[in-house]
Amino acid sequence: FSSDKSDPVRFDSDLWFIESQGEKRVLIPVSDHHFGRWRSLEFEDRKWAYVQGLVGFDTRGFSGQEFQPQIYNLLHNRSSGAFLRTLFEVDLNDLSTVDQLVLRCRINDGFIAYLNGIEIVRFNVPEETHWNSIALSDIRGTAWRFREFDVSKVISQLKSGTNVLAIHAVNSMLNGPSFLIDYELVGRRELIGAVPLKEVSDGADLNDSNSVREAMGQVLGAGH
Repeated sequence: FSSDKSDPVRFDSDLWFIESQGEKRVLIPVSDHHFGRWRSLEFEDRKWAYVQGLVGFDTRGFSGQEFQPQIYNLLHNRSSGAFLRTLFEVDLNDLSTVDQLVLRCRINDGFIAYLNGIEIVRFNVPEETHWNSIALSDIRGTAWRFREFDVSKVISQLKSGTNVLAIHAVNSMLNGPSFLIDYELVGRRELIGAVPLKEVSDGADLNDSNSVREAMGQVLGAGH
């Protein structure tokens, strides 16, 4: 892991459906027994592990963070990834003010995200995935940094009341020295002078000054 824990700017107008320190239900798959069904809102996950905050391990200590030893014991050399579920509530009155829906992830190394059972975005994973799939590449060097994904196209899939974000997080190897998944789901309102998220490539490292400068250049260039 990179030890850089910098974080993109948060706007006061953001509407946080899921925050990174929230509750997550976690299952380390060792077969395809649950594959597919676990993504739906109706799936019963009470027997899954309960984790507060980020999920992962770091055997080399580069992150400087405490991780759950049970995740290491369950995953290392036994599985290449984890299934995660987070329930969250939506008030349609609040939702009517949202212009963009953003999934923010810290990831080592890839993931597929589902909203109420529907795939909304994938990153650094094969086109065809299974319970034991591995990521396309090792990105542990930038794992701690949030990457942002514009998932505004699925705003209509949000329901009044309880919803579920399900994530299949995968490592780049079965016996890797580290694993991390952390995520937030944010509704953003239009702000004068803010860089539109659509101008930033999905999955860009927003702590990378080159990515931000490129996005700013696109926005400024559009006005001439």
